Amino acid sequence: MTIICGIRDSKSIAVQPNDRVTLWNTLQNEQSKRSRTNHPTSELRNFMATYFMAHANLEDFENLDLMAWWKEKEGQYLILADMARDLLVNVI
Repeated sequence: MTIICGIRDSKSIAVQPNDRVTLWNTLQNEQSKRSRTNHPTSELRNFMATYFMAHANLEDFENLDLMAWWKEKEGQYLILADMARDLLVNVI
C-alpha cells in the first residue's frame, strides 16, 4: 500500500509504508516552511499554520490513528474533519 501525503503548494509525494522516516522528515521540513509564511484567516489556513507534531516523535507518528485524531479535532476543524473522514474511510 502507498500513502499519499499532500504538501505545500498542492504537491504530493507517494511514500511506501516502510519509508515513514522519509515522510516524517518531509513533513518536518514543510512545516518549517509553512510556519514562516502562513497567516491564518480560514479553517484551512489555520490548520495549515498549526504544527501538530511539535511534541511528537517518530514512534508517535508511526502509531497515529488518523480517524481518531480527526474525531478529536472535529470541534476545531469541522469542515476539514468531515472531509478527512470521507477520504480516510476509503483508504483505511
